[in-house]
Amino acid sequence: MKNRICVFTFLMIMTILGLQTRAQWSQKTHHSGFARYDFAGFSANGKGYMGGGRYAGPFNAISEWQEFDPVTDVWNVITPMPYPFTGLAAFGIGGYGYVSCGVNDAFFNYDTYLYNQTGNNWATLATMIYPRLYASSATVGSKGYIIGGYGFAAEPMNDIWEYNSLIDIWTEKTALPFEAARYYATAFSVGSDVFVFGGTNYDGYLNDLWKFDTNLDQWFQMTSMPAEARFQSNSFVIGDTAYVVGGVTISGTNLKEVWQYQASSDTWSQLPDFPGTTGPFGGVSFVIDEKGYIVTGNGTKECWVFDPYWAVNVSEKESSLNLSLYPNPVINESVVTIPANGSKSFVVEITNSYGRLVKTMKTSGNRLTVDRDEFTCGVYFLRVQDEFLRTGALKFIVL
Repeated sequence: MKNRICVFTFLMIMTILGLQTRAQWSQKTHHSGFARYDFAGFSANGKGYMGGGRYAGPFNAISEWQEFDPVTDVWNVITPMPYPFTGLAAFGIGGYGYVSCGVNDAFFNYDTYLYNQTGNNWATLATMIYPRLYASSATVGSKGYIIGGYGFAAEPMNDIWEYNSLIDIWTEKTALPFEAARYYATAFSVGSDVFVFGGTNYDGYLNDLWKFDTNLDQWFQMTSMPAEARFQSNSFVIGDTAYVVGGVTISGTNLKEVWQYQASSDTWSQLPDFPGTTGPFGGVSFVIDEKGYIVTGNGTKECWVFDPYWAVNVSEKESSLNLSLYPNPVINESVVTIPANGSKSFVVEITNSYGRLVKTMKTSGNRLTVDRDEFTCGVYFLRVQDEFLRTGALKFIVL
């Protein structure tokens, strides 16, 4: 009886659900002014912000900041910071932007600056005891975190500092192990946990991942990214899923790779590459309305948005690749057949009826298996793309 109810329910869903769903990158307007390096960014009240950094050269620090409106796709210059700094760290809390760390030709920055969107002004808040540049940052609730960085003694750092925005105080927390010191890393938060990935230290470039439990004040080493070590990657979190984009390898390769990290299962999976002119290393990223934005750095100024729930009306019959899945519904195990058509590799994405990506993989074969044990009962969409950017899509039920 349970299976009959399940079949009836999902047949009803299929009759009213007309959208295929998959992740999608779209290019937005470039920011104005000069391209820059080592700048910072955050989001607040539906707007994105980027600023500081430097022009080409050892310092040449910049005080200019800009605001991005995703509705109008327009960048506007806002009130500059009181001083120019490069190598900043920034995070957003409660509709405000907080900027700390950095250096210019004259001095390191000890202060924390708050940007008030309503008044378009900056206020100077608590000082930080140990200044640095190239640190990574993340937000958990009303608190911001600064991790590692490059100290004024010319060394990678392993400390973590917590900023309480309610009382304007910085507090040092339990440090990373000494050997895990780093700068030019990327950080993100999922729930009450802060993660720091990659970067560089005494020995070279890194691909490891560490989790800081803010409740326990304790670090845990997680699964490393199954790919080449890198620094200056970008990252953002949508829902409970983190995305790590780009970076530079020790050989100087500018990566376009996009990796998805599921904190709940501590697993990595690779998505189709970032489509920009260059890999987005050294830029900034922020989230607005469940979409991830990246502003590319290191001499470029492109702006891209990533929508993991992008919906497109694509008929399965209009697909370039005519996929088949049998049997459908999936009761135990079903086989997807992909016509080769000269293709040697395929990226496969499976999303649920809410548009959430539940599985992604790469395959060189034209047959793959859908195992019922990997899914809960429901409607799913499977999309395939080959190296020639030809796509195929189909819809299936799991009972």
